[in-house]
Amino acid sequence: MRLLRKNIISWTLTLSGLISILSSPAYANSTCENVFNEVPEFEIKYAEVSPGLNIEYRRVHHPKREFTVKDVLGKTDDLLLGIAPFGHAYLVSGSVRLDGNVLGKKTTVYDHMAELEAGIVIKIKKSDVDKSRLQKFDGTHGISCGKTACAAMEKAADIYVGANQSKFYSPYEMIQAIFKEGIRDGAGNPVPFEVYYIGKFDLPNTMTRVRESSNRIKKDVITKYGVIGTGLTAITGSLLYFLGVFDDDSQKNSVLQQ
Repeated sequence: MRLLRKNIISWTLTLSGLISILSSPAYANSTCENVFNEVPEFEIKYAEVSPGLNIEYRRVHHPKREFTVKDVLGKTDDLLLGIAPFGHAYLVSGSVRLDGNVLGKKTTVYDHMAELEAGIVIKIKKSDVDKSRLQKFDGTHGISCGKTACAAMEKAADIYVGANQSKFYSPYEMIQAIFKEGIRDGAGNPVPFEVYYIGKFDLPNTMTRVRESSNRIKKDVITKYGVIGTGLTAITGSLLYFLGVFDDDSQKNSVLQQ
């Protein structure tokens, strides 16, 4: 009888300890995802992405630079917005990936692969994406990868970054707008999303690298087009157009007046 009582107490303590471990937020999320959806384990973490603005994100450790969606997120039909550390924005929906380019270089759309890159991935709860509209961007000329991604989200999924349907030149500006103002549909309703960092580092480190890359690209563009050296008004106006300083309506009016 005494032995039975000891065994019962021992099993009770063991079960209590197990329940305590499983109830912790990061472990509970990871375990449920792994067991039922075969999603790789992740940690729930928090980061200050700008003064006074803290966000929750999912940290997925992965040693490679490129990987399939299933490798890191499991099976999903959601629209994915990727921000690579070197300052590149791209979209993935199913097997389709869209990569915009900078200053008139052609956009590329792959319709047979769905690879992600190490960095930030925004998992947007939007599965009814018109992939045929994404594919129409292939070979088109864009101002930047950020603006092309924004335009593609609008055309193929009727969603916008931020509260004012903006199209951002810089991936850094885009991601900051998502953190501050979210994502909305054409009717202005908030669209749910999850923030992931996938790779060997963390989200704050990647945000710093994306910001530095965006600043470097802008400086390179300005230098390339001779604004610093010549100070020509026409060139300056063109550069501001490329950098997205004017809104869409003012851009159209400027072109018509010329």
